Amino acid sequence: MSTVPAAEQPSADRAGAAAPPIDESAVMPYRSPITSVPPADVGAGAIVFVALLALLASFAYLVSQGPQRYKDLFEEPKIATHVALGHGFRTPLDDSPGAIATSWCAPIYPYTMAIVYRVLGVETRASLNAMLALNAACLAAVAVAACVMGAWIFRSRATGVVAGAIVALHPIFVWRTVFYWDTLLALAVFAWVVVIALWIRREPRRRATVPKLALLGAGLGLLALTNAAYALTFPLIVLMAVWDTSWASRVRLSFVALLVFLLMITPWTIRNYRQFGKLFFIRGGTNMEMWLANQPLSYGWVIAVNHPRITSSERQQMLRLGENAYYEECGRRFVRDYDADPSSFRWRSWNRFVYLFFGDPKESGAVPSLWHVGGYALDKIAINGVLLVLGLAGAWTARRLGYRIGWVLLLALLAGAPFVVTYISYRYVMPTRLMLVLPCAFLLVAVYGRLRHRAWVENIAAGRLQ
Repeated sequence: MSTVPAAEQPSADRAGAAAPPIDESAVMPYRSPITSVPPADVGAGAIVFVALLALLASFAYLVSQGPQRYKDLFEEPKIATHVALGHGFRTPLDDSPGAIATSWCAPIYPYTMAIVYRVLGVETRASLNAMLALNAACLAAVAVAACVMGAWIFRSRATGVVAGAIVALHPIFVWRTVFYWDTLLALAVFAWVVVIALWIRREPRRRATVPKLALLGAGLGLLALTNAAYALTFPLIVLMAVWDTSWASRVRLSFVALLVFLLMITPWTIRNYRQFGKLFFIRGGTNMEMWLANQPLSYGWVIAVNHPRITSSERQQMLRLGENAYYEECGRRFVRDYDADPSSFRWRSWNRFVYLFFGDPKESGAVPSLWHVGGYALDKIAINGVLLVLGLAGAWTARRLGYRIGWVLLLALLAGAPFVVTYISYRYVMPTRLMLVLPCAFLLVAVYGRLRHRAWVENIAAGRLQ
């Protein structure tokens, strides 16, 4: 006999007819008991597995590149050479000791490479192999961070392992291991800063404290000094960490993070002011990026035409004028082109928004397409399209199951937002793709659970997918 009070029983029961049983596992409610499930511990075994998978994939790809992996030593590697030889932080356009000072890029990667050069020799096989090994280690760090984020956000160790495995094996991430650039180092710092924010919220008691927010501010400062383009994500990351506190605590703790962040970037800001006589955030060149990305011949994807690295006349003009004056000239060029045809800027920006999530379907790029048909890189379309579709479907599924997932998509958008008005390439979209991996992994695990156990939430609640 039913133990439910008569007032709470369905009307069919009160009328004397038996109500049909409700299969709760067959629906995806907007509100679910998922928040009552304790967060999943990742486990040392999962971390080791994901890290080794990323390292094996990285080294296999690097070996497959042969001598090609020792090329493309420009921009940041050239600055590292200047630093290693004692010239200072100077332009990559001129190898001489008296080259002009530069704000070409953020300082962490060039200085890291300079230290390796000082120990193992400038542009030797040993030093270059060490930098490639650093890339592989950074990819492993990103994969492990994805594993932790997946397990903590979705309360499922299986989701974490799948997310880490996707990062470890996905070509978008593995391709970057052969390039001497800050991309993977910055992505690793970004991923672990997000993990720190989640860790602060995950603690059941005293979640957000002054030391924890100081640590988060230091991480954000390190990220800015590695790649300043992540700056739009910083407010959201801090807000994630302090959200479960009172408004007064949010303000106070956010100020702590801001103060430590400012302390981190102040020495480099002072250096730039002394060198260039003006204040700017970490690096210069925004005007140049805006002009190069919005020339009449541009359609939104990155093109090298008229870049000082490629075009001799532009290189000579930058060296003659100095960086500040050259960047100001680029700003005037952008304004002139925009005023002549503002609709083209909007069209390119829309293209770039699409490319941010999907890539350019006709682009081959630094990694040649293996399946080009009718002008379309079908393999790149598959690589990008599958992740996008599964990621969005996973976010929708998670939202229906009661997860608060909106911040993941917002973080993905903010990470790539600066490039919507400049230009897109695969190295610029990696943080956006990293955040899409998380709901993608959740969807794969959820579908597996649905097929295997014929249930959605109950699988996690029962620990079957831990």
